Amino acid sequence: MYCILLVGYAAVAVSVPWIFYIVPDMIPPLLCSSNVILLILTGIFQQYWVHQVRKVRLQGYYDFSKKLKHIARLPFATIASGTASMLLIMVWQPLVQILSVSLLLRIAIVVEATCAGCFMCLYLWHIHKYNSLDGRPDILQSLYSALQPSSTLEDQRYYDGSLSDQQMALLQYQRENIHYLSEEVLRLQECLSKYQRSVVGSTQADLAHLLASCDQQLQALSAEMNQVRSELHLARGLIDEKDSEIQWICVSNKQYMEENDRLRAILGEWSARAAKLERALEADQMSSIELRKNIAKFRGQTHKEQNTKKNRVRRASPSSPLTARRTRPRAGNWDFRSRISSRLPRGQISPSGKPWDRLWMLQQLLMGRRFVNHLAVGFAAVKEVTDSMLGDKKVTVVFVLGGPGSGKGTQCANIVEHFGFTHLSAGDLLRAEIKSGSENGTMIENMIKEGKIVPSEVTIKLLQEAMIKSANDRFLIDGFPRNEENRAAFENVTKISPAFVLFFDCSEEEMEKRLLGRNEGRVDDNIETIRKRFKVFVESSLLVIEYYNAKAKVKKIDAAKPIPDVFEDVKAIFAPYAPNAA
Repeated sequence: MYCILLVGYAAVAVSVPWIFYIVPDMIPPLLCSSNVILLILTGIFQQYWVHQVRKVRLQGYYDFSKKLKHIARLPFATIASGTASMLLIMVWQPLVQILSVSLLLRIAIVVEATCAGCFMCLYLWHIHKYNSLDGRPDILQSLYSALQPSSTLEDQRYYDGSLSDQQMALLQYQRENIHYLSEEVLRLQECLSKYQRSVVGSTQADLAHLLASCDQQLQALSAEMNQVRSELHLARGLIDEKDSEIQWICVSNKQYMEENDRLRAILGEWSARAAKLERALEADQMSSIELRKNIAKFRGQTHKEQNTKKNRVRRASPSSPLTARRTRPRAGNWDFRSRISSRLPRGQISPSGKPWDRLWMLQQLLMGRRFVNHLAVGFAAVKEVTDSMLGDKKVTVVFVLGGPGSGKGTQCANIVEHFGFTHLSAGDLLRAEIKSGSENGTMIENMIKEGKIVPSEVTIKLLQEAMIKSANDRFLIDGFPRNEENRAAFENVTKISPAFVLFFDCSEEEMEKRLLGRNEGRVDDNIETIRKRFKVFVESSLLVIEYYNAKAKVKKIDAAKPIPDVFEDVKAIFAPYAPNAA
């Protein structure tokens, strides 16, 4: 097909003056453009020919394919050279008296078409030669060479950049196998040359001896293989046993973790119940104090009435002082008993046969003495608790909430400096308790390491002690309350509702970056504990924020901004609490 294309192109180039005799000026551009088209078609055909040559090379004909590849590239090189010469003729337009530009172009076309046709015929002749080969590739012929097969293989190595790494590895593997086979052939030839001169009987004996030695080696190898198999079987058994132990340990660990979580949940529940009982006990103690006051008030009124009646009896008594002394107590006792007996049902008799009102009065007097003794003991205990409370001091509390690493501590320090608040950090108080080495400090340290929330009673106790010791009445409570139970316990125990909640809003990525970047030596500043703290904050503290947001007490701050910009927003919120605001 390509030869037909070349013949047709040459015929058109020869006859083009007669075809375009009307417009002779269009002949040179037309010839150049047609030659460019021929160059493109030749490049396409060349890719096809190179593909065919690659197939020949993969069959093992390396030398033949090498020659064929160079021949396949010659037509394209010829057409490219002719195109370049035609473009040069068009650009320079050499002044030749006999030959015109169009004639020079036609001569160049005929020459390049003839050369390309010759190279194409040479390619076809080699293809015909390939089809007539005896089917033995070059690489297999080296097996029959008894002298230095490896050097022959080195001469026959062929590399083409178009081969992939997998194909080159396969060729290298085949070459190594062929080299090994050639060495085996040489060794067998040497063995045959030795045994050709020996006697037939001795040769058979030697072969039998060789076979016997080979059998012994085979038996030894079989025994070693059996031993290795037994050891492998034993190792597999040990591995299976260890795997079963590991699985059992994993299951046990999971059960222990579940049991630990369950016990922690129970502990938290009982802690909440204990807090409720403590609050109920405090309420009962307060009611006991009020009851004691009412009893004292009632006794004072009763004593006043008795004194009034005694004075009346003295004024109305006869001249005998003995009679007056006898009648005054009876009148007073009878009046007190009559007032008590008026509350009882009438017409009933006690089991002893005496009037019921007198027996009831004696029992009530005995019970009253016991109750007063119990009240005295309870009042002493309540007095110890109430002495440590805030009393009637009016306190302003601001809750400062935000995720770990949101910058609460930094902004609280600025607020303390500019607005006169006292900063109470729940985390700092807990860490101070840990450093004290107390029993509560050990319990707090273990819970912080596990990412758990410290019980409300412990934190509230520390906060309340700090507020009592402080002479200030404005407090910033940082990092508390962390959940709904903390909030309810704080309000019920301290009877204090916060003025507002300052919420520092920041993304988890920014907070994690800040926590990992600082170096404070905290035991809870590792990636796993930080993510646990994020999870606990989202699950617990956001409920507190939603609760106060429903009461319009939440002041939200964008904590992702730089520290000075964040404090500008904080100052706008704390402007009413400035020292000169009053």
